[in-house]
Amino acid sequence: MKRAFTLVEVIIVVGIAGLIMAVGLAPLVYSVRLMSEARAAFTAESRERNAINAIAQGARELVSGGVSGPLRLMRNDALGKRQDYLLLWTLFPSYARLPMGTVAFGVPQDSVLGGDYPKGLYRWLLSDDRRPGVINVDEFKPENGRLILAGVESVGFEALSGGEWLDEYTGDMPQALRVFLKYGKERGEEERNYDIWLPKS
Repeated sequence: MKRAFTLVEVIIVVGIAGLIMAVGLAPLVYSVRLMSEARAAFTAESRERNAINAIAQGARELVSGGVSGPLRLMRNDALGKRQDYLLLWTLFPSYARLPMGTVAFGVPQDSVLGGDYPKGLYRWLLSDDRRPGVINVDEFKPENGRLILAGVESVGFEALSGGEWLDEYTGDMPQALRVFLKYGKERGEEERNYDIWLPKS
């Protein structure tokens, strides 16, 4: 007479096998999760660096000869948050096949208020022949710009001139620019600061 396994024995064997698999797979699952988080962090850091590099490149290629005030900081506190704009009369629009023009960076209000456009740091290319001094905040609509860093809720800019950090500035290339980025709840309202040192004029 053949002896069969009892239901209790089968349940015990399946339970032991499941326990062994769980113990063996736990480190693998944990490693995969860590790798996924590291990749996400690296991607976010990379995008942030690219945005800062775009600002730095524009500032380092300011058109200074015969131009009054090629760099302008516009302080614009709104909804209890700092919402500055940086305007550069620069050679950097070469990527848009333009010899020079005003490039602006900032967070448009329409995106922060939850409109149809994602919130974040935008770049505007003003292709007409206007210098930074004659441009106002109302022109910076998300539909006219390009999102270069998603998730940013507020941005601030300061210029180092004469050994002092200024949050309102119009003039030639300063010694450095400081960029303040503040993210939304998706990133725990994280704040990041960058200093961009510029060549001596």
